[in-house]
Order: sequence, then C-alpha cells, then structure tokens
Amino acid sequence: MDASWAAIAAAIADVQQTMRSGGRAVVRVSPGVLPGDGAGSSAAAVLNDVGSAGNDFRVLVVPRDGAGTVTLGDSIRLEKVRGVSFVGIWNHPNSMVISASQDMAWAWSKGQAFNISANSSEPTADIELVECVTPDARLSDQDSWAFRTAGQPLDRVSVIGCYIAGSYKTAGSDAHTDTLQLSGDSPATGILIKDSAIFASTNAAFIPFTFASDIVFDHSLVVGGDRMLLRHPLPDGANDFSSGYPAAVNGAGSVDQMSANDSIFIGNVRGQFVSSENTQTSLSDPPAASSGAFVSAPALSDADAAWLDTEVPLPTDDVLRKIWTVT
Repeated sequence: MDASWAAIAAAIADVQQTMRSGGRAVVRVSPGVLPGDGAGSSAAAVLNDVGSAGNDFRVLVVPRDGAGTVTLGDSIRLEKVRGVSFVGIWNHPNSMVISASQDMAWAWSKGQAFNISANSSEPTADIELVECVTPDARLSDQDSWAFRTAGQPLDRVSVIGCYIAGSYKTAGSDAHTDTLQLSGDSPATGILIKDSAIFASTNAAFIPFTFASDIVFDHSLVVGGDRMLLRHPLPDGANDFSSGYPAAVNGAGSVDQMSANDSIFIGNVRGQFVSSENTQTSLSDPPAASSGAFVSAPALSDADAAWLDTEVPLPTDDVLRKIWTVT
C-alpha cells in the first residue's frame, strides 16, 4: 500500500475486521515519506481515532521493504490510536508524540524524540516504545524525551531496548534539560525502563515528578556525571555545566517512587528507592532503598570509552539495519 496516513488508517480498520474473523494480516507500507504536522501536544494528529483496544492482537504496520524505507517528512502526533504496533518507521531527524492512545507500540525506530502527552479526552495506557533510538546528543534547550500528563492519567509505559542521547542547553540559558523527564498534573504509573541506555543532558538523565509511581529500572544503564561526554561530547555553544555535572537521576524529594534491578547508575542519584537489587552506583554513599541496597562501585566514575562501547555499542545506521532485519 502507498505511504499515506489515510491509506494506513483504512488498512488498520480492514485488518482488525479480518483478524476478528479469525484471519491474520499485516499492513505493509511501500517505501516513501509520510507527512507530519508537528509533534506539539496540540499539533494536528496524522492518525486520530484509529483502531480498537481490548483485542487479543495488535495490527502490525511495517515498511514493506524493511526498516527505514518508510520515513517521516516532519514530526507527528498520534491521537486515540488503539491496538496497533508500528515497527520499522524511521522518524529521524523528526520527533513524535503519542496522545490518548491505548495498547499500541512504536518500535525499531530512529528518531529525535519519542514523547507521550496524556492531555486529550481519554487516558493514555499500555504504550510500548521498543528499540527506539535517539542516537545523537543535540544543542537544545528542550528535554530529549518527555512523558507528560495534563488532565489525564498515564498508565503502563514500557521503554524497552531504547537508546537516548541527551540535550545540552545553550550557554547562558536558564533552561532545565533532562534526557527523559516525567511531569504533569495527573498520575503517571507503571513506567518500565528495561534493557535501555540513557545518557545525561545538562541537568540529568532521568527525572520523576510528584504524581509518578511504580517506576522500574530493569537491566538498564544510566550515565551522568561527566562520563556521557565520552560518547556524546559537548557541542560548540553549549553550557559548560556551570551548575555542576548532571545527575543520573534527579529525584530530589522522591520517596518510594523508583525501583532498580540489575542496573548501573553513573553520577549522582537523588531520591529514596522502593527497592534495589543487584544494582551498582558510582556513588561512595549510595541512595537509600526501603528494600535491598545499592552496590557502591566508585570505579564507575572512571569508566572509559572502551567500557561504554562494550556495555552499549554505538547505534550506527549500519548496526540498526543489521539488527532490525526480519530473518
């Protein structure tokens, strides 16, 4: 089928009906560039009120000729998309935002930002971002990724196998840039960060907020301090960390919102965790945990580029195309 949002929406409806009748089908999109109207929380959605949740299946939407052969001409917003998995559409250098959607996934994608904005007429729930890659740090006064609530809750978001480079604010800016920030006026619950790597921005790699709960780091690497500069050097014109090097987690005042399992944190970690199991921190004085304890590993503060390359290989286009191939 042609690379158009109208064709994709029609095909999703057809496939869901086919699958309810016992058939199986995949929406395969011909190579091309899908248009967009921006990724702001109020931008016009390229897909709106598409699909249905509560099924035993998701509709699979994939590029016919492999990952990266369908791209975005601009940033996009998806609203009220239900029961669909988009796999292999490349966003870069553009961004996307998901609003008021349920039971959907965006996967195998290279992009500038993968955001969630729970700000429409329905809750946002059961969202999976799988192997979504923001490969390069940028000179920007904006967060790299952000999950925000505004009048609606956000429930059960999984960030699986993702790579997120930071945002370095400009010299003289009073912006507060984080790599993955949670914020808003309504609850955000069940945030899973699994098998992922997050490299710090000028302020921090990760920051929760008052209404967040059940945040879990599982087998993930969060790099703050000055170690992220080994992978993502400071660009010309950026603030030179005049307020100090960034935290891995800036959860100042946070109590029992976060848990960690089989993970590594380099740089400061602020906040009291619910639990910590088999998790290392570069701090000689680790953060508190209500259950379990962090393992202090100060040598992580001197981790070198070779160590990073072993733990998290650089996600070049050649690497991504190789691993994102169906065999």
